[in-house]
Amino acid sequence: MNFFDSYYKVGETIRSKAARQEYFAAVIEYYYSGGQEPVFKSEQAKTGFEGVRFSLDKSLRNSSNRRKTKPEGNANESETKTARVPVSSREEEEEGLSSIEESLEERDPFDETAMPETFAYRCLGQLNEVLGTSYTSMPPRCANVLVRFDGKYTLAEVRAMLEYKRDEWQRTKFANCLTPNTLFSLDHFEQYMNQSRASAAERSEYEQYD
Repeated sequence: MNFFDSYYKVGETIRSKAARQEYFAAVIEYYYSGGQEPVFKSEQAKTGFEGVRFSLDKSLRNSSNRRKTKPEGNANESETKTARVPVSSREEEEEGLSSIEESLEERDPFDETAMPETFAYRCLGQLNEVLGTSYTSMPPRCANVLVRFDGKYTLAEVRAMLEYKRDEWQRTKFANCLTPNTLFSLDHFEQYMNQSRASAAERSEYEQYD
């Protein structure tokens, strides 16, 4: 179904199988319960869910509005309205799935206004502070990477990595690579984190002899 195709991209970034299953269950329950708040055991599942909450809420509103505006039928000659033919549950389900897909196309599910408190956007805030930039939109591919590593790295470690790459690149030809697309990319993020950790460990070792 389109429903699962749309949200699978987020779910597949969650490394823990249990957390990934919890995320998918929460998305399905939230939509079909009409917005009942899920309870999470896993922070990774919660982070992934918050990433798509805005789209889920929008699709719920769209589905509700369409049901409210369905025609009640035309009045007959005696001015008695004909009974409305009920919409089957299958039709409503397909309608809801279409609205989810439409909402994902209309808005980036990782828009900052939709998930301002997630690990991905706390990392984006750190990048803005360290580099003096003003990014307001996290590329979805980068947000997926950070969802994957949420729990493996702390926000302080991410900030240390950003400071490390800033100091390394800011006066070189690589200065224009100090962007979310490079620093939080799947190909480089973990590599940069390891470089930063190694550098911090080396500094700590030298400080012992100061």
